[in-house]
Amino acid sequence: MYNLNMTGTSHLITGTALGLAFISTQHTTPMQVLGATLVCAIASLLPDIDAENSTIKVWVSGKGGTPLTDAIISKRDRNGAIGTLLYALFGGIEFVIRQLLEQLITVVSKVVPHRGPTHYFITSFVVALCITILGLIFAHSSLYGIAFFIGYTAHILGDMCTHSGVTALKPFSANTYYVLPKFLRFKTEAFSLSEGIVVTAVVGISLAIIYL
Repeated sequence: MYNLNMTGTSHLITGTALGLAFISTQHTTPMQVLGATLVCAIASLLPDIDAENSTIKVWVSGKGGTPLTDAIISKRDRNGAIGTLLYALFGGIEFVIRQLLEQLITVVSKVVPHRGPTHYFITSFVVALCITILGLIFAHSSLYGIAFFIGYTAHILGDMCTHSGVTALKPFSANTYYVLPKFLRFKTEAFSLSEGIVVTAVVGISLAIIYL
């Protein structure tokens, strides 16, 4: 049986790339960049908390170590006291978030079907709005809410490139929506050429925004 989902790695790459493109246009501190990138990366995987054996579930289980922190802070950047401190800080934050998500996943996976409410645009908007409000109250910034919205919405759009599509406009519309024409939609359980083209295009656009 084919797995019609976009791979977790692709979701992580595209969501984080788009998030970084947005972050690069803002006046931010290094800590804000790291924090917003972490938020965006987690958000890019979060819709699949309703799926079996998803990347977010593997990450939450702890089997993958601290991949998000490892991706954000390279081995070279961990040298010295400041680098080590930042790595420990974000690794700790990732661990705490992982524990909280584990409880959330346990509940959601029992009551929500795959590509159900977690894959609605309205869900992305409402959660992002809540994070934005909290960010404005405690950090005086909307950066984290917007980063969440970008990562989460990028995931939904990515799944709209697959063969099964997404009912992304529920509860307003029960129609299934797609981004790509039928012959380009992903059909295999392995990383496909079409998926590679989409990921490359998104990363290319993101890099253009960052450096141009």
